Amino acid sequence: MKINAARAGLMPCCSCRINERAGKEVAVLVPMDGFHLFRAQLDAMQGPAHAHARRGAPFTFDGEAFVATVRRIADGEAGVEVPSFEHGRGDPVRGALRVDAYHEVVLVEGIYVLLDTPPWAELQVLRVGGEGLGSQVGGTALKGGVV
Repeated sequence: MKINAARAGLMPCCSCRINERAGKEVAVLVPMDGFHLFRAQLDAMQGPAHAHARRGAPFTFDGEAFVATVRRIADGEAGVEVPSFEHGRGDPVRGALRVDAYHEVVLVEGIYVLLDTPPWAELQVLRVGGEGLGSQVGGTALKGGVV
């Protein structure tokens, strides 16, 4: 199974295009957006107004759950449920997506997948064709100050 990482926007198109070319569903997208903390979790933080205002910052994601999910997928576990994010609700939707054994390509996207601080840095050790995630996509984004 190949795992690649990139920013949102391009990845849904890539997943669809891969599936079109394959003539079946072989690619799946694992978006980091589903790992936003719920609004109730932000309410429970010290300084909830600040947490809501900064929603989208690294501390407003469940980074540990995201990393654990990506690791389970990279380890070959099938049937991994992945949350998505519904902007109309303003909260994640648990189990909205699923990575199954027939998915040969897993596209992992999110603004912090290449961040070099815990827990995000753990993603750097996953290998793609002998190269780390950062060498596949992140060099330009990191140099350009995107991340």
